Amino acid sequence: RNFVLAAVMQHSGALAHADPELRADPTLVLMAAREDVGVLQYASSRLLDHRKFLLSAVRQDVVLLQHVRPSLLADRNFMLAAVALDDNALEWISDKLREDRIFILE
Repeated sequence: RNFVLAAVMQHSGALAHADPELRADPTLVLMAAREDVGVLQYASSRLLDHRKFLLSAVRQDVVLLQHVRPSLLADRNFMLAAVALDDNALEWISDKLREDRIFILE
């Protein structure tokens, strides 16, 4: 783990070659994402379904929403939480939520 962490800190793309268990490590993936938001594409699918992890990532950099599954971008509760962290999250909301006047007013 320490070797991969050191490699990721030098080059975030090293996460692509990490063991699947390490690509599911939220701390490691968030550290890599600080260097390059694109590394979320290498995170485990389990991690990409984990709302708490994703909101931590949004808190770090809202641009990470570009790697979130469309179903979450259409999820009212998830997107309300994301917008509460960073208003710029509105840029990634689904068309369905964009047309929902109640959501927009919340």
